[in-house]
Amino acid sequence: MDRSTKSCDTAWFLHGGPGLCCQAERILYDTSLPIHWWDQPRSVALLARPYCDLVEFVMDELQRIAVAAPVHVIAHSFGAVLALEAVRRAPEKIRSLTLLAPVHDVGATFVQVAAALMPSRSPQQAPILAQARDACLARAGDVHALLALGRAIMAHADFLDVYWGPAADARRDWFYALMREHALFDLAVFEAVVRDHVHSERRPPPEHGSDLPVRVVLGRFDAAFDGRVELPYWESCFPGARIHTVPAGHMVHLELAPATWLAGVLDAA
Repeated sequence: MDRSTKSCDTAWFLHGGPGLCCQAERILYDTSLPIHWWDQPRSVALLARPYCDLVEFVMDELQRIAVAAPVHVIAHSFGAVLALEAVRRAPEKIRSLTLLAPVHDVGATFVQVAAALMPSRSPQQAPILAQARDACLARAGDVHALLALGRAIMAHADFLDVYWGPAADARRDWFYALMREHALFDLAVFEAVVRDHVHSERRPPPEHGSDLPVRVVLGRFDAAFDGRVELPYWESCFPGARIHTVPAGHMVHLELAPATWLAGVLDAA
């Protein structure tokens, strides 16, 4: 498949994960949207600084696609962290920013997901989750405890269910089928990038955060989103951001029609 940017692409998508890809988006939307569905290089897992090197790949790609004009950047989940770095380093290359269920604190997200899984139909796994969650909370900033909680969550039979809204059963089942056919997620990449991100220096909000048109789209049923942690953070980064809540879970852009989560972006293209 040719994944190069077409001349009509005016927006660039930074997928979540880390360790995911844009295969689901390409299959679902094909060429119906002027969006560059870019797969973040999984080779970063082999490098000395996976997160830092991933940021460099992001910047290289932005420089490549925003030669003629700035682009609209759309970022989902942890992709918002990468978008934030792009705003810090090359704000002149970005026309607008849309953050879909943005996540910067993976630990807080895992704690939320673990809580959502506790009352599931797999009660035998609840003690394992509770132990891993409590260790993560007690050892804040400990990447080993964080990744242990992540593994406990991913070993749970129902863990993917909590990422979808109550009206998204059909789309969720479609996504599950894709996961059986395609390597949509790479655990080694996820753990390598998260480990390096936890150890990376925390930086202040971007200088140009107030100048950029920013839209934050949150799922009303997003069990992975900790508003107490994430909302203050993203509001500090982008004080003028417009925040919208939509009837979805964490997978906003796969659950709802583009008109909902791309409002204003395509019209401005």
